[in-house]
Amino acid sequence: MIVIGEHGAAYALEQPGARAGGQATVYRARCLDDGRAVAVKVAAVPGDEALRRTWRTLRTLSGHPQLGRRLVPIWDTGTWDERPFLVMEWLPDTLAHLAAEWSLPRRLAEAHAVVEAVAELHAEGVVHGDLKPANVLYCDEQAGPILADFS
Repeated sequence: MIVIGEHGAAYALEQPGARAGGQATVYRARCLDDGRAVAVKVAAVPGDEALRRTWRTLRTLSGHPQLGRRLVPIWDTGTWDERPFLVMEWLPDTLAHLAAEWSLPRRLAEAHAVVEAVAELHAEGVVHGDLKPANVLYCDEQAGPILADFS
């Protein structure tokens, strides 16, 4: 299946239902323009305008000079089968998955980094709404925790 974003880029969905939640399903996909791996999050309900507005706000926030480093980068949005979708960087590792491999000092340091990220969001008036280990993603140690799946 191929979906087209608002900016004209095409994305081939590769793994349907890679991550499923109540409001949406996240697919691993590939951008046909440059070959990079992306995540395409598709709303469960057609025509969900409230969710579309939330996602557009998150896209704007992901470009914020301070907050953007704490949020999963959102590159595109669109509509597929009357359901809004957004295209994000594919970050396969979550706090829930990685924490089991870490020492206690490392887990505490990462927990502190998550608290700092949430405090930065709150200082800007942004509330996550669904903070849990599965919604904290990791790119690499330097980037630290990346918050995803806001509600």
